[in-house]
Amino acid sequence: MKQLLAPFIQLFKSQRSIKAVNLTFFLSGVIYFGILALLGLYFNKYIGLNDIQSGAMVGILTSGITLFMFILGGTAERIGPKKALFLILFFMGLGALFFALAPVFRAKGIWSISHFIAMLGLLSIIIGMGINKPGVYASLNMLTGGKVNAVDYAMLYGVQQFGAFLPAVFSPIIRHTYGMPGVFLFYGILGILGALFITIILNRSTEREVLNKHKCVTQNNNKAKQSFLSSLLDQIKAIPIKDFHFLFLIIAIMPIQTLYAHQWLTLPQYLTRAFTGMVKDYFEVFENINPLLVFLIAPMVALITAKKNTYKMLITGSLLMALPMFLLSAGPSITLLILFLIIRTFGEAIFQPRFYQAITEMAPEGRKGLYISLADLPYMLTKAITASYSGWFLMRYCPENVPIEQLNTETMWTIHGLIAMITPIGLILAYKWMKSYLKN
Repeated sequence: MKQLLAPFIQLFKSQRSIKAVNLTFFLSGVIYFGILALLGLYFNKYIGLNDIQSGAMVGILTSGITLFMFILGGTAERIGPKKALFLILFFMGLGALFFALAPVFRAKGIWSISHFIAMLGLLSIIIGMGINKPGVYASLNMLTGGKVNAVDYAMLYGVQQFGAFLPAVFSPIIRHTYGMPGVFLFYGILGILGALFITIILNRSTEREVLNKHKCVTQNNNKAKQSFLSSLLDQIKAIPIKDFHFLFLIIAIMPIQTLYAHQWLTLPQYLTRAFTGMVKDYFEVFENINPLLVFLIAPMVALITAKKNTYKMLITGSLLMALPMFLLSAGPSITLLILFLIIRTFGEAIFQPRFYQAITEMAPEGRKGLYISLADLPYMLTKAITASYSGWFLMRYCPENVPIEQLNTETMWTIHGLIAMITPIGLILAYKWMKSYLKN
């Protein structure tokens, strides 16, 4: 038991620079996933968009983030961890404030003044999250001198997921009192204050001391003299277009990534339209059981499976994520819903940290952020495609203001489950070809 608790104990005993990385990923999880859980409903209720239009707005956010990850993926390696971590939280807080401000104008409909201000919120969140994942993983790598293991990656991912869960605790309370704009105002203040706090934890002298200790020069002479455009062109030239194993891996996981997109594109509407009582009133709690369990399970799973082959773990994890979707095909049931969330969580706890560990270890030094952003580029396409049809499925199989007995959510989840199953099937078929490429 002591060994299983070790990653959580180490989280609080880590050096200040690592605490800054974990805190940034934690707060970004709180703000981003807290906003994402409400965003589709927010555009429905406060901006006056229908399900298809709201899905498109969420799709712009999630797809835009992945695009900007490529554009801004090398930020931490270019300007240093301290500035990168500050910018992440600052832009996310600013975006949340725009969302809080938009309904004040009481304008409804596409391209109204309220919609325009909300779009500024989308842009700000896109910039912050575009720096976030590659910046955090690259910062962790730099601040530890590249000495990061499977448990460290799992702990980092778990911290973010714990942040993703917390809105389920306070979001309903704020929302029932002040509405969704009140929730977004809270996130805005949290982001701005968090950005300032990061600069205190990871001040310039602390950053320089850690980087010098590991002999890691973040702003080397060449990069410091390069313009942003030159740096971006270098990234484009460094894209490993001839590495077919890498390309296969990041494309093969696209179908299972639709499950992440449905977490905010479909699940909130499903919980509020196909259920009554506690599930409907406190849908954030059920929507965010998954991140809490990931936080608790991921480090322990990583510790137990640390010596297992990475590719086998990707197959196992993707299967455990896809198969339980068919539990929802039996119809709305709180028991099956919780069972789905638990099994899916174990799959994610196995799959997701191992995926980013594999990508980070593939990348040469100085290109960690690039490879992480490239790994998420297909995810951008996945989120855009999922957003393009999720609203149609909701309007056809789970429409608003229709009696529960007249809904057809069974068909909706069956189709979504079949799509997700393409990933584990594809990984299994490519096992012999890929096993020599991922030897760890």
